[in-house]
Amino acid sequence: MALSRDFQVNSYDVDSAGFVRPCALMRSMQQLAGDDSAQYGLSYRQMREDGHVFVLYAMKLEMNHPLRADDRYTLKTYSIDIHGVSFRRDFYFYKNDALIGKACTKWVLLDFIKRKILPPARLSKALPKYKDMANGVEVSKRLDVSDCTVCDKRRVYPSMLDENDHLNNCIYADITTDYLPPKRDHYVDTVEILFTHESTVNDELEISSALSEESNKVKIFAYNLTKDRPCFSAWATRRPVPTEENNV
Repeated sequence: MALSRDFQVNSYDVDSAGFVRPCALMRSMQQLAGDDSAQYGLSYRQMREDGHVFVLYAMKLEMNHPLRADDRYTLKTYSIDIHGVSFRRDFYFYKNDALIGKACTKWVLLDFIKRKILPPARLSKALPKYKDMANGVEVSKRLDVSDCTVCDKRRVYPSMLDENDHLNNCIYADITTDYLPPKRDHYVDTVEILFTHESTVNDELEISSALSEESNKVKIFAYNLTKDRPCFSAWATRRPVPTEENNV
């Protein structure tokens, strides 16, 4: 069955235009995913004691309605299916019982020490599969970032790490939307991120971007200069606030 939780958008969760940042929504997704796994005996703490963790490798978030500070929303999640080594988990966002967004996430099981992908059979407990609850959002196999040009460098600091000892997945959304300047009466409606290789403390990332003001879209490619390998690719779009905003 679905696990559902109510969340509130805090004042520190919004951007300068007053709309919730995707990273804040991803944090609620991360929390709910952990709570859902825990109810099947797969808490993050237990999994680390067993020597493995879930690691996100792809995510797409689509919001058809904006959220502002103090707005409350309900988030539901379902463990959808397993294909090979890939676990799919989907999310539904509701405000006042109206569906306002969806997200698809894909995960792998990672050896916490060796940092190698493990087969799903290594889990001590099984996750249920709710295939009929897939929300229709699909993540790309790859993103075309060939038109991106180098624009910045960023370092990974200790405050950006999580318990998996790498750059937390929510930070990637912040990095992506940093290159999509806020626009009055526009909110970020879609973010897609493909995580190629993890980054750890003191890694230096070279950021390349391609911004289209006309289409309100930015594309990002991040290369880890310290480890000499790709880090992630992503894109995000913004769109005007719907005129019926206050009706939801």
